[in-house]
Amino acid sequence: MCSAVSSPVFSAQNSAQESQAPVARVIGGTTTYAGELPWQALIYIDYGNDGNEVYQCGGVIIDRNTVLTAAHCMQHNNVAAKTYEIMVWGGITSTTSATLGNAHTVVSVTVHPDYDATTFTNDIALLRLMTSFSSSVQPIQIATLGEQSQADLAFENTYVHGGENPENLLVSGWGRTSTDPKATVSHELMHTLLSGVPDDYCNSVWSNINSTNLDRFVCAISPFPQVDRDSCQGDSGGPLVWQNPQVSADSDFGLRLVGLVSFGAQCASDVPSVYTEVAHYRTWISSVVGNRFNFDPEPVFTSDPFLNAERLGKNTSSSDGVGDASGGSGGGSLTLGGILGLFGVFLWRIREKSIR
Repeated sequence: MCSAVSSPVFSAQNSAQESQAPVARVIGGTTTYAGELPWQALIYIDYGNDGNEVYQCGGVIIDRNTVLTAAHCMQHNNVAAKTYEIMVWGGITSTTSATLGNAHTVVSVTVHPDYDATTFTNDIALLRLMTSFSSSVQPIQIATLGEQSQADLAFENTYVHGGENPENLLVSGWGRTSTDPKATVSHELMHTLLSGVPDDYCNSVWSNINSTNLDRFVCAISPFPQVDRDSCQGDSGGPLVWQNPQVSADSDFGLRLVGLVSFGAQCASDVPSVYTEVAHYRTWISSVVGNRFNFDPEPVFTSDPFLNAERLGKNTSSSDGVGDASGGSGGGSLTLGGILGLFGVFLWRIREKSIR
């Protein structure tokens, strides 16, 4: 979910929904170093363009001018975000590196026409940028329907409810890193490994997932019941990544975008968090961007984050880190990051079936 931004530039806002929110942040994560997750985007939405209601979300870079995020990030109190209210950054790991000078402006926002703010079905939006990301930013491939089926089968065959499970998914973002209600979001980009949950089990605990739309959601949970790992407030719209073992030797290590952070119960609970299944929307993406959109970019990633994340071990510790900034559209050098003393907004509605 998104979170409000507090800084010398943007004043923090409370949400009337805050007390009943399901949440999304990276909990139990580790700091991301420069270039490790080059597909990650940071998004600020300044509703009213006056600094009074500014919210943070994550995003995923799928080409040098295109970012995917959650539809719920682009709507607040039934008001749609306007292009001039949105700023996007790529190629940074620290919010203190996010400046007006390296922000990218948005020329179009397309929210899925069937997005349902009650069930969070079709929780996906597409941003087109005025200027291209620099060469330090690398897009990530979207999983094909066949690859998504492979992932689903792996989740079905390996998941043990209440037991230890494979670390087969990776989530990242600048969201909250603690279950403490007073916790703030992270200045540093964090990531952690999760375990994929079978659709039928996720359906049994979430009432807004049913047999007619199982192909629109991916569910994930901490691999270890005794360890807190999750996405949380401030991570909405960010990437959930799976590694295709059949092409793990490729230049992109077989990394595939399978989900966008959408909704969940309270952070790091024993209820699976829910992500928008991006493979389902390949046709829609093509219809928005155009038939010439390249679904098969050939990025060269410098490291395999699944191997790097093994340094997490079975712990919940996180550490401080530093990031760097890439180029972008024009503007001043006023720092927007460093900023994030957050309150939960766009908070998901908890349903009784999600609480056990």
